[in-house]
Order: sequence, then structure tokens, then C-alpha cells
Amino acid sequence: MTNKKGFYYDPEKAKQLLEEASYKDTDGDGLGEDPDGKKLTINFAISSGGEVDEPLSQYFLQSWKDVGLDVKLTDGRLLEFQNLVDRVTSDDDGVDIFAMGWSVGANPKPENFSRKSQMNLARYATKESDEILKAISSKQAFEDDNYLKEQFKKWQQYTVDDPSEIPLRYSVQVTSVNKRIKAFNASNDSTVTTEWSDVELTADNPVAE
Repeated sequence: MTNKKGFYYDPEKAKQLLEEASYKDTDGDGLGEDPDGKKLTINFAISSGGEVDEPLSQYFLQSWKDVGLDVKLTDGRLLEFQNLVDRVTSDDDGVDIFAMGWSVGANPKPENFSRKSQMNLARYATKESDEILKAISSKQAFEDDNYLKEQFKKWQQYTVDDPSEIPLRYSVQVTSVNKRIKAFNASNDSTVTTEWSDVELTADNPVAE
């Protein structure tokens, strides 16, 4: 990991950036218009699947309003998760910004940011990004740990300088498996599966420490 500074709550900086981009409040309602002076409304899509999604969405809406942005929930409500996925993947005009979560597994390679990855929902693709991702998966990176480490650092800095998405939270899933169970795999890797016909119990009762 690097010690690069990430993004922190800075409403004054946000106002400055909007001003520089000519998103200004021209009618005195406290909300900025676009560079052509037209009313700007941004549609924000977020799912209703988690217990924190409702308060989180309201926090976002208020924070955006505080810096002069008129942001509204897509359809005026939180969306069912599959509905959100369908609308994001189909480039729905009612979605300008979205918040979504998914499993990343144990592989640290940022392959989800590849221009051909189905998980690249932000549709982010640049020549520089392609080059770094190619280097991370190269033969040289496989054979030289120091080279791989430098490419990871380069990628981390690149995503700070030109972010396509901003992580909000990260959770770890823990699966407890008693020692009497054999041939069970709890990996998130989609290529690794547990064949239940192979799972065995090596003792009649759970093994206690």
C-alpha cells in the first residue's frame, strides 16, 4: 500500500471546483445552474438493500445541496438492487450518479477497472489505465515482485489523480467452519466451488478448542 492522501470531506473545495467549471447560482435559489445558465438536476441511484442505504442517501443529498448542487433520487426513491443494476448497465438516462457494492474476493489485481470488464460499471477507460493494468498482469510482473509492487503503487496514484469512482466503505466477510468439516471451501473466488458431495464430517460432534 502507499501513503497517498485520498479524498476527504471539503465543501469549500467542492464549491471552488464548481465555480471554476462555471456551475454557478445565477437565479439566487442557492443551487447552481450549468455553464449555459440552465437548471441543473442530477439523478442519483442507490439501492435499498442495506440498512445504512437510506440514511446514507439522505446524507449525500444534503451534502450536495450544501455546495449548491440539486441532486435527487432516481424515481424519487431507493431502488431495488436488481433494478439498479439493470438501469446502470443499460445506460438509463435517469441515472447520472450511482452507489453500488460488490464482492472483490482475495485477488488484489484491479482487473474490474479494465475497459472490457463487466464490473467496470463506470465505463472508465483511458490509455494510461490500460498500460498500467497490462503491466500488472504482465510476465515481468509475475517474475519480479519488485516490478509488480511498483506497478501497484503507480495504479494507486493514478486512481487518486484521476478517480473513476470513490470507495465509501469496505467490509470483510468471515465464514466460520468447524475443524470436523473436511473439503469445504469458503473462498469468494467464483472459480472455486464447494462440491457438497465431497464435504465430510470427521467427527460426530463439533470439535471444541
